[in-house]
Amino acid sequence: MAVTITVFNFAGQALALQRGDSSSEVSNLQRCLQSLGYFQGPINGNFGVLTEEAVKKFQRANNIGTTGIVGAQTQQALQYVCQNGQSRQSYTFSNTSDRFSYNLSEGDAGPEVSELQRKLQQLGYFKGNPTGYFGTTTTNAVILFQQHNQLPPSGIADPQTLAQISRAMGSPNSACSINSGYICLGEKSSRVSTVQQRLRQLGFFTEEITGYYGATTRNAVAQFQRDAGMYPTGNVDFSTWQRLGLGSNNPPTAINNPTPANRNRYVVVVPIRRADTLPRVRQYIPKAFAARSKLGHYVNAGTFRDRSEAEKHSQFLRELGFDARVEYF
Repeated sequence: MAVTITVFNFAGQALALQRGDSSSEVSNLQRCLQSLGYFQGPINGNFGVLTEEAVKKFQRANNIGTTGIVGAQTQQALQYVCQNGQSRQSYTFSNTSDRFSYNLSEGDAGPEVSELQRKLQQLGYFKGNPTGYFGTTTTNAVILFQQHNQLPPSGIADPQTLAQISRAMGSPNSACSINSGYICLGEKSSRVSTVQQRLRQLGFFTEEITGYYGATTRNAVAQFQRDAGMYPTGNVDFSTWQRLGLGSNNPPTAINNPTPANRNRYVVVVPIRRADTLPRVRQYIPKAFAARSKLGHYVNAGTFRDRSEAEKHSQFLRELGFDARVEYF
């Protein structure tokens, strides 16, 4: 059953459906929401409390502003998921056009969006299952990918961003070399099994222990690095190995003579000049904390034994607009 809920006035502009309205379009809206499991009331064409609550549930589930009003964005999303009476993943959105060849942005829908979400999911940026609808969650995933790849964080999947995503999907990180001792995409070894077992213990990895460093393992490592306040490369270098608590258990062999734990450390600091500095940093580094030294009050955004890792982390924060720097304590 095809469902169309868009209403137009004499000027051709879409009208919103909201509480108090009564029309055949409201009936179609109720049928659509009922087929998705959000609406349990009668199909009567009256936009009442039950219909409003069903709209809010749909909006929350699709990361649309939870207003209870069916505006243009909500209408577009509903039409996409309810037309043809098929499952959500198999819909073909009727508003596709050549613009998908150039940009994908919030409000778009269709198989191109599903493919984008699938790729971002495999890279560890998109949480949840692909829906084919470009909502807030997809925008945030695109922004995070752009930030990590030195692209303007617009949230729009433009040609440059799409090309970079394809490159990230198509080949291992060129900065990661097994010869340097790093554990990289494509390796199969006992030390990969060790990493997978440790990630499983910490709740980051739920798959079978295979000893193969594939996309799932890389994404789990990247998530661990984010939670640990590290730069999320997705590769296991000596710092990541140590932070995982693996100690001297088959460490990356090319990195020798690490600095003892009781020696001085490279710390990424962000001077506190505003009351919201710490909470802003914690949006990206959840384990950041406030500290004080002869430098004054600052946010400790990560501690590293290797200066190059600290510099990467500092650069990541500078790209986000923070006055980050590396200090040696």
